[in-house]
Amino acid sequence: MQQFHAYVNLNISSMRNHEDACTECKLVQHFTNLRDQSSTNQQYRFWNDKMIRLSPEEIQDKREEELLLAVGREEKERAYRRMLCTHLANEKIGALRHKKNITEEAGKVMIELMEEEREEQIEWLISYIKIFSRPFISFLKSSREAIFQIMLGMIEYMTTGLIKGKKARGFPQIKKLCLLLLEERKHGDEKVYCVLLTLMKRLSDLGSNFIIRKDNIVRLLQTVDAFTISSQEKQKFREFYVSIIKRMCCQSSDESKSVFLEYLCLFEEEYDEDNVQIKEYKQFDKGLLFFA
Repeated sequence: MQQFHAYVNLNISSMRNHEDACTECKLVQHFTNLRDQSSTNQQYRFWNDKMIRLSPEEIQDKREEELLLAVGREEKERAYRRMLCTHLANEKIGALRHKKNITEEAGKVMIELMEEEREEQIEWLISYIKIFSRPFISFLKSSREAIFQIMLGMIEYMTTGLIKGKKARGFPQIKKLCLLLLEERKHGDEKVYCVLLTLMKRLSDLGSNFIIRKDNIVRLLQTVDAFTISSQEKQKFREFYVSIIKRMCCQSSDESKSVFLEYLCLFEEEYDEDNVQIKEYKQFDKGLLFFA
């Protein structure tokens, strides 16, 4: 028996597909550009797979059964979570009225929603992180600043206290979220690892320099190495790390991030404009080639 959901009012934005506003089309074009700019076969395959996954397919010759089987139960549940999260987020933030322009007030609503106890709470947490940090909610300056601070706090805790089993004493605002991650580790690291990947991707898409700072690079790699996941997943993490750095540095007219990262890889230290010296390149095998 199929289940259907009916709504009187659903606070989500309509799908935009007119002119150049199609989200899927833009992503396909974006991934195509990144694929064509790739200098290694590994990155070429990575972006090519993403492009193929999002590209539209002809359905004229496919039977209804094939189309229904193409969308698995997990994808349906995830889509339902995202839809409900978007509805609740718009409803709660909209209820703030003029206070929604205050970063602290928007942040309180976001944390309140993310802390709600549900089955598979980690999955709901990931959904909330994604919808809060994406259009159209992130178009509001206060909302973007609020989720930015929350994500920075979470990833800071995950790369410092979490792997050591410490409680979130330095993160009072997101204490319950940090405790949730700590508790989830008792059941395995797979879902906590997914949260880390989500935070890294969303922060980089919002323009954060977190993933290209020297200390953060070392801590992120050490954190993933400490997780109880397969060696294949750990190798995939390095591919993923390279991909989000490429996406952040290569798809912007601002070259400062690329220059900053190049200097870091060559000299194993961050650029300091107050202490500029003529330096020799480090040996190739001793440089900060952390993805080798």
